[in-house]
Amino acid sequence: MKLDKYFNSDYTFTPYIAEIAVVLNNPLQTLILCNLLNKLPAYNADAQIKQIYGKSYHFKYNQKSTFEKELGVPKQTFIDNIKLLSDYVSYFGGKDNNDSGYNTTFYHLNMEAIRKLFDKGKKILRKSTKVVQPENKKVYNKPLADIDNCLSRINVLQTKLNNKEIDNSEFNCYFQPLKMKLEENKVSIKLNKNTKLWEII
Repeated sequence: MKLDKYFNSDYTFTPYIAEIAVVLNNPLQTLILCNLLNKLPAYNADAQIKQIYGKSYHFKYNQKSTFEKELGVPKQTFIDNIKLLSDYVSYFGGKDNNDSGYNTTFYHLNMEAIRKLFDKGKKILRKSTKVVQPENKKVYNKPLADIDNCLSRINVLQTKLNNKEIDNSEFNCYFQPLKMKLEENKVSIKLNKNTKLWEII
């Protein structure tokens, strides 16, 4: 089955790394950092630091493609959130000498800081998943209040989508991380066609 008519051929899949998400506790910042990490092997396989204009960078990429085509968020939202990731990412604009007139962005990832962030998240997730599984009973890795909170936040987003206060891109940006949290706790949800809200199966 060909998917070209359903998906933009320029689309870059952004993985959602749970170990990073649990520490950052911000879905959009997690997606931005994961998006850039995903580009690192594609554009600089050996992860060597390069130099241009006397500044260090790992790879170059069109910033507009990232926030518009891949993440589906406004430019200012992207800029505001990437600035909050300054411990992990630094970037600067310029023109690539090989592509005259092509405005691009040069990214440098603080791999040591990201590694520590990942390791911290790994420890948190390891602790949160150590639960006793009684026979024939569903046990959630987090308190029921957290699960209810996730479902409540999903339904707030769904209501905004239903009322056309947000679009599908913005909805998915926040919905997917919340859905993943529920799935990590072995909770499945479905959209009720009558109420147009999500409920636990």
